[in-house]
Amino acid sequence: MYKKLLAVLITSVFLIAFSHQAQAFVEGEWDMYVIEKVSAKVKNVATAKYTDDFSDTWSFETDGQFTINGITLGTWGIVGNNFAVYLDESLVGVILANNLQDAGFPGDTVVTITSTKASGTMKKDGSIKGTYKIVAVITTSAGTGKLTVNAKFTGIKIADNPPDDGTTFTMSEYFPLGQGDTWTYREDDDDLTVKTISGTEKINSIDAAKIIDEDGDYYLWTNNDGLAWHKEYDADDVPGCGWEQFNFNPPIIASGAIVSIGSTYASTSTVSKTDCTGGSATLTVSYVFSIEGIDSVTVPAGTFNNCLRLKGILTVNGSTETNEMTIWLAKGVGKVKSISISTQNGVAVETWTDDLVSAVVSGVSYH
Repeated sequence: MYKKLLAVLITSVFLIAFSHQAQAFVEGEWDMYVIEKVSAKVKNVATAKYTDDFSDTWSFETDGQFTINGITLGTWGIVGNNFAVYLDESLVGVILANNLQDAGFPGDTVVTITSTKASGTMKKDGSIKGTYKIVAVITTSAGTGKLTVNAKFTGIKIADNPPDDGTTFTMSEYFPLGQGDTWTYREDDDDLTVKTISGTEKINSIDAAKIIDEDGDYYLWTNNDGLAWHKEYDADDVPGCGWEQFNFNPPIIASGAIVSIGSTYASTSTVSKTDCTGGSATLTVSYVFSIEGIDSVTVPAGTFNNCLRLKGILTVNGSTETNEMTIWLAKGVGKVKSISISTQNGVAVETWTDDLVSAVVSGVSYH
């Protein structure tokens, strides 16, 4: 986990040396390549040290918002001859602490950022390059330590998305549910999970496709009249017992059958939770899903052009809990990448990512 997620946040802390008139040039999306060295240590407790390289999409919005892979992480602006990004430090600290815990550090690990330094230049060919560094204090009940990240980055600007000209997209082509289709994803902690369409299950008089993984967890989706999420089943989430499940009635509608850029879907659903102890509960969630744009996405399975970027925000009514997810869908392939952030009282408490490693869809292999 503490490779990709760490990078997603801290790679945005940088200064790029530009002349003031270059502000219009930097606005837009950039295909970034980063080589990152990470070192974290609490003496006699835990140590992590590695070098990683990866690609991300950085976006500098005209309204001053800054995003990485579609997730808003702060704001940006010109300061003198420099370019600066300002992050939500509480979000960074939470994510770094979670990443260290997944890397073997104690469950009470807290990360406090002490300094960030970053700079870069625009090259003659219009690309950008630079370096960044972040230093933080690691605090645990067993002692304190230090986290440092040093990185080099280069970037090439991505051509602007075409304006919304009414072009439509058939969502079943971007979210295939053929029996036997299989996808392998790399998760936050570098573990691999395999998801397969295996059979159907009737729910509320609808036959929904079962997307199941090797642990027996599964989701029920349909795509014949837009993308609809009907159920989540967790096979081993209740200690000493096993399963719990969440039924959505009506289902959560993520899109219509035919969409265009800017299409938005908002509603509410009642969630019924049951588990192996005989316990049950209900709550309601509100949600908004939007077709935000078209991106090229690079993951271990390759580069997929013209992916639809779908963003969803789900809020548990009556609470301060919200989940924000961004999903990239490739035509004929399905989900190639996703990023989800769970928040409480506006503060991020957990982040998940999935990157496609390989797939077999309609008999076609991707790897």
